[in-house]
Amino acid sequence: MTNLMTSLQALKKGVNELYVAAPQLKSGVDQAIDELTGGLKTVSAGLTKTSDKPSDMGAIQATDTINAGLRQIKLGLVGTPSQLGLIPGLSAYTAGVSKASDGTNELNSKVPSVDKRCWSISNRFKSLVCLVQHN
Repeated sequence: MTNLMTSLQALKKGVNELYVAAPQLKSGVDQAIDELTGGLKTVSAGLTKTSDKPSDMGAIQATDTINAGLRQIKLGLVGTPSQLGLIPGLSAYTAGVSKASDGTNELNSKVPSVDKRCWSISNRFKSLVCLVQHN
């Protein structure tokens, strides 16, 4: 029975200490909640902030702006049905140069009496300038 009484007194003492410390614990918890709430408000403001200046945009607006820019780049590369983009335009240009070259080669093979001089203006773009002189 002595052990039981000792244990009960220790329990009563522990409960009393918790009771005395509870207001301090509540104060610490309240402060932690206030600090976390303030931090979340700062994060939210950083995400949702809007501006015309890229350096002042929030993360959401900045991401949307980057996405719109990437879509414009893609549109410039592939084009639309009514306006060619860079890739189809280069393909059409290359095909046209190839046809012109094929036509020049065919002309050279069929008209041997014509003096032909061709200069390469730019190997890079495969463009040819031909001067034809009759003998």
